[in-house]
Parts: sequence; C-alpha cells; structure tokens
Amino acid sequence: MASMVRKLRVEKGMTQEELADRSGLSRLTVVLAERDGLGKAKAKTVVALADALGTDAGFLFASDVHQELQDEN
Repeated sequence: MASMVRKLRVEKGMTQEELADRSGLSRLTVVLAERDGLGKAKAKTVVALADALGTDAGFLFASDVHQELQDEN
C-alpha cells in the first residue's frame, strides 16, 4: 500500500516535483518518504511534508507508521 505522503499528494493532484518545491525538500526526499515511509525521517522533514500537504505532522507520521506496522503483519 502507498504511504500516506503519496496518498495525500495524489489526492491533491501534485507531482513529486511539486511537493518537493512546496515543501522545500528535494525530489529524492519525497521519493524516499513515499517508498520507505517516515519512520526514519527527521522531524523537520515530516513537518515540511505535512505543511506542504495541508495536514498535521502528527497525523502524517502516525498514519504512515501505522501503515508500516500493518504491512509487517
């Protein structure tokens, strides 16, 4: 299943490049967040992505970690 970052980005009709521009992060960081989740991401990365996606960093992080835990089972 896609990460919450990818899900919200697609729902908002943004490309990875647009999300990178809006968040001030590199496209590679967006790709990694979508592919690997946010479990190992720096707090400032999670906050930047959340702001760019118009959501709360806690929701974004918790949702992504929850999905990772489900994928392990």
